Amino acid sequence: MSWFFALPLEVRLAIVFLFGLLLGTQVNHAVYRFAFHRRSISPWQPRDADGAPRRWFDFLPVVGWLGLARDVKLHGDRFWLRPLVIELLMGVGLALLYWWECGSGLCPPVKDLEGWSEPTALAPLPIAWVHAQFFVQAILIALMAAASFIDIDEKLIPDEITVFGALAGLLLAAALPISRLPEWNNYQPPGWSPGDVLLTVSPLPPPKWLGEVKGLAVGLACFLAWWGAIIPWTCDWRRGPVKGLQLLLASFRRRVWPRPQRPREGSRVYLIVLAIGIFILPLVWGLAEQGRIGRLHWRSLLSALVGMVAGGGLVWAVRIIGGRALGKEAMGFGDVTLVAMIGAFLGWQPCLMLFFIAPFIGVCIALAQWLVTRRQDIWYGPFLCLGALLTIVFWAPLWEYYGRPIFGMGATLPAIVVILLAMMGAMLTIWRYIKERFIFPDEA
Repeated sequence: MSWFFALPLEVRLAIVFLFGLLLGTQVNHAVYRFAFHRRSISPWQPRDADGAPRRWFDFLPVVGWLGLARDVKLHGDRFWLRPLVIELLMGVGLALLYWWECGSGLCPPVKDLEGWSEPTALAPLPIAWVHAQFFVQAILIALMAAASFIDIDEKLIPDEITVFGALAGLLLAAALPISRLPEWNNYQPPGWSPGDVLLTVSPLPPPKWLGEVKGLAVGLACFLAWWGAIIPWTCDWRRGPVKGLQLLLASFRRRVWPRPQRPREGSRVYLIVLAIGIFILPLVWGLAEQGRIGRLHWRSLLSALVGMVAGGGLVWAVRIIGGRALGKEAMGFGDVTLVAMIGAFLGWQPCLMLFFIAPFIGVCIALAQWLVTRRQDIWYGPFLCLGALLTIVFWAPLWEYYGRPIFGMGATLPAIVVILLAMMGAMLTIWRYIKERFIFPDEA
């Protein structure tokens, strides 16, 4: 890649723009391919029987949709406009993100280093780090874009994106530990060291046991917890614990090993996902212990595993508490798997940040929607994705002024999160009472 690094920034931006356009075509493909109600709109899908024949021009990013507009009678007026805008935004957006990160946008310009009498400018991130981070973040952005537009269309987020996206996040964390967000707690001039990335207990120093067998056990427990959560179990304890357990185990068997005469009951893909995790985790840990790869590879993978479980677990807790308080589903399970995927890419600390950023985005959009259409239903997945994107772009000030002080509290932080969840449940219960009693009494 040294030839690419040597190119002028303008040329690299043009290449990244084209890369973004091509990635946008696959986002559109995923939006229509993995939707519950699939439509053959993307030129990369098999053509609809009533559609016009495909031409080579149709496969070009952005401009190809001008030709596909000939199918308006089949897919509706202006159906081609949104996918055209998606591809254009992916190209422009990734080029802007690349420009921002090449200008050290992910780290603060000045830091008060201990023992230094004056603020000292941090050295720019190594160019290999910048490109590793950008590459991984571009993949995450594409996955979030596909999930968001499916959620907008159908109010669901398919496992084909979030489950395999989470697996991709784990593999990339193990293969490219320098792709994690930068963390300058231990930074010392003249430059960055490989460990200056966001890891499991950042900004605190990592305990020794994270690299030992206990750390492997924690990683396996995180993976198994996530794997068990993504399987659509059937639970019913109303007939007693014995019957409930029998139903639970029977539903598990059908989901992971469907009968030949009923293949749609489940998928053996779940077993393949389990096998990948059981194989990869001990392999990376063992290679790191033997010194064949750097220990940072295991520490990065463990950070991704903890981020996946902590991010998904936080949304799951909000889903349960909010559902009980409001008397209806507060968030879909797709939101749980979505944030788990984001946690695998970014870590648990950014997940906690984005979870407090997303509601502000949601309130603004929901209020505007209610004022214009009087609709109260919203899709929360896109807000979570926008929160993740803002966390990436403004990582430097968020981590420097909020992240490091908050996450430096250590064991106190989980207790604070529990208290905040309890307060949220109480506030939602009060809001439900006010809404049903005074604002919308007819809907009570």
